[in-house]
Amino acid sequence: MKVLLGMLTRANPADEPFQAAALSVMASSFDGVKTLDDGGKPVSDFSAQRNRLIDFGEREGYNWMFMIDADECMFPEDIATVRSMMTKRRRLIILPRIDFAKDFDHVDPTPYPDYQARVFRLGVGYRFRKPVHEGLFRRFSPASDKRLGLGTISDSTPIYHYGRLRTREQIELKAYNYQQLMQGASPVDVRPEGWVENPTGEYWAELKPFDDPHPLRDLVALPLG
Repeated sequence: MKVLLGMLTRANPADEPFQAAALSVMASSFDGVKTLDDGGKPVSDFSAQRNRLIDFGEREGYNWMFMIDADECMFPEDIATVRSMMTKRRRLIILPRIDFAKDFDHVDPTPYPDYQARVFRLGVGYRFRKPVHEGLFRRFSPASDKRLGLGTISDSTPIYHYGRLRTREQIELKAYNYQQLMQGASPVDVRPEGWVENPTGEYWAELKPFDDPHPLRDLVALPLG
């Protein structure tokens, strides 16, 4: 059973302060690692990028893909647990995601469990669709595969997501570019003057304290200073 870690990365490490630490934590848990960087420019189609990683895994003879982003991480022991669930019949393993916000001591409870279809068998037709907020599809949706008994949810092995540990300016640029992609326009390097996602400036309402261990707590400094 060959399992590949596929990760979309940033060409400039300063643009994604967590990716090096995340790779250092997770890489040894896989039979191979394939990264695909953004070339130093905003990505215009995230599904196309993810599908290139799938194509690579299938060409190289991998059996399963873990699709983890550069601002995410998992504990190696949780990865081992998920690998033990890769039976011959199963095609898909869906993971919950814990979303940090503001700092390492708070999470946003609103989206949890924020299920992510990120662990899937290769060679059975899975591909991502939509340029942004992309989802994984085969002949059926991931939820349909679960109903058919070909997939499962693993609630005890979360993805830890650090993507909202950003300045307001970085968050607004990302939100603006997502809006651009949803409207069929091109992403930009600099947010237009005067555009704000949240005019009140409140990004961290109703956060929940988080004092459990997580993979990057002691490995990387917060980028917010």
